[in-house]
Amino acid sequence: MTARKQATTKRFTVDFEHLDETLDAINEVMQQVAGHHKLRKTEIERWRWDQPSISLTWPCDDFIQRKILASLDIGSGVPADLYRLNVTVDAWKDDTLVVDDGIRVPVRYWNHERIQEKAFTTAGDFPVNYVEKAIQQAYQTVSSWKIDDLERRVAL
Repeated sequence: MTARKQATTKRFTVDFEHLDETLDAINEVMQQVAGHHKLRKTEIERWRWDQPSISLTWPCDDFIQRKILASLDIGSGVPADLYRLNVTVDAWKDDTLVVDDGIRVPVRYWNHERIQEKAFTTAGDFPVNYVEKAIQQAYQTVSSWKIDDLERRVAL
């Protein structure tokens, strides 16, 4: 029997081995989506900082960068709600905006949307079929966005 890496919070014990298994399952779905849709120059990132998550980022011919993020919130809620899977999408395009007197300002056009949120009791009870549907829905949403859908703007 192998010892499991665990951390204890005030309410429950976090099982990092099961979290890694859950991230493995999410990673596999992300790889399948990238392959099925023939995405080029993809980047998959795992465990951003201390947040258990998997993100799939890719550029498109329209120069818009797109990302699907599946993250796990740990201990967010009541005891029957120990883990929460969040699937979100982002898209952005960096450009130059000409303002008064011909001054050129670098600007990022972007959008963000929460696609799904699902709670589950333990990392071992992770709903793989749920994440497959959520990530497919996320892909359909973010891949349909055009430049006019990037409603937010921020100077860089």
